[in-house]
Amino acid sequence: MYQLLLCRFDIDTLADSKTIIWGAGLITDKTTLNNVPLKVCAVRGSLTRNFLLAKGIQCPEVYGDPALLLPLIYDGIENGKRNKRVKKFIGVIPHVADLNNVNVRRFMNYEDVKIIRLCGYKHWHDIIDEINQCDFIISSSLHGVIISDAYNIPNMWVEFSNNVVGNGFKFRDYYSSVRKNIPEPVKILNSTSLEELLVYKKYWEPINIDLNKLLQACPFEVKEGFRNKENGIV
Repeated sequence: MYQLLLCRFDIDTLADSKTIIWGAGLITDKTTLNNVPLKVCAVRGSLTRNFLLAKGIQCPEVYGDPALLLPLIYDGIENGKRNKRVKKFIGVIPHVADLNNVNVRRFMNYEDVKIIRLCGYKHWHDIIDEINQCDFIISSSLHGVIISDAYNIPNMWVEFSNNVVGNGFKFRDYYSSVRKNIPEPVKILNSTSLEELLVYKKYWEPINIDLNKLLQACPFEVKEGFRNKENGIV
């Protein structure tokens, strides 16, 4: 039996000799791989690829986190009506390690802020719906950033603490696949105001990545409906 590693899994902790990797990445470059994966079809970004190549592991130059393909599966249409984005909301997505951070709790007091938790949801599309209700996202969770990018929601990478493992490696790895310039996180201090963070919205740029390559590298069957010109996947 083979194990397929996708975007929500990390190569350094879960890969073994039966693993096929498609779009997953490393948490940190300060790691030791105990096993060589069976096959690498694509990785999250160039930092992961460079690490694997240095270890003598074959890795094609195909990048992208598969969460970027979510709009092909779910575009926010529910019960025949497209969810309207509520422009007043600013979404705050804390990494699970930051849920109890004092500054996350402080932002809860703002009327126009929506705290989006990446755990405890009932349906997988709940988080996507919440993100699409926001005009701007600040996130210490990598997939908060990625899903916001996928749905073209302006966003920024922030750090509420040092509790997120990897010292930002997986963020930089992801950014290497979608942007020319790799940003640094904005550190949230007790004195950081929401108004200060909103200034960063104007610096956000849409992602730039050829998702055709990622989809073509998919190691399992892709339905023909996802391969069409309307979706930009041919």
